[in-house]
Amino acid sequence: RYRFVGVKFIRSLLKPAINRLLGWLLPGKNIWEEWDAERHIPYSISHLVFLDDFCATGEQVNERLGGIVRKIGAAHQNLRISYYLLFATTRGLDNVKKSELFDDVQAAVVFDDDYRAFSAKSQYYKEHHDGIDRETGRKIMHFYGARFCSDALGFQDCQLLVGFEHNT
Repeated sequence: RYRFVGVKFIRSLLKPAINRLLGWLLPGKNIWEEWDAERHIPYSISHLVFLDDFCATGEQVNERLGGIVRKIGAAHQNLRISYYLLFATTRGLDNVKKSELFDDVQAAVVFDDDYRAFSAKSQYYKEHHDGIDRETGRKIMHFYGARFCSDALGFQDCQLLVGFEHNT
């Protein structure tokens, strides 16, 4: 039997909502700090699958899921635990695999250096056009990106030209 768990960590919205919900279901418990894997994962489950939309660096997965996944693995040693994504960077996928939290880690679409806007392999600057070059593009992104956040080229310099409807 499988159990699918959606992974979405929106600090200001989702965590309080889940804590409120769990407060009704599990009075006095905070799933993020006190999670009882033996009590909350039935032994009839043979495969636990975490689903996520995007993994850029793997840091959030390792930091926020690491403790819970280790507790689950310790309590259910025969349980297979997987982490499946819609999109991931090669760096993020590699970091999650290296963490050894999951038995299986896969993404439907993997963004390699070809998708990084200003990498040497960038698909966006393969053809030369007058007035459009990598360095000018980088300067423009730094100028405007810095107005919105400290990571002008994306979280930890991911440089992806990707957007999702549900966040920015």
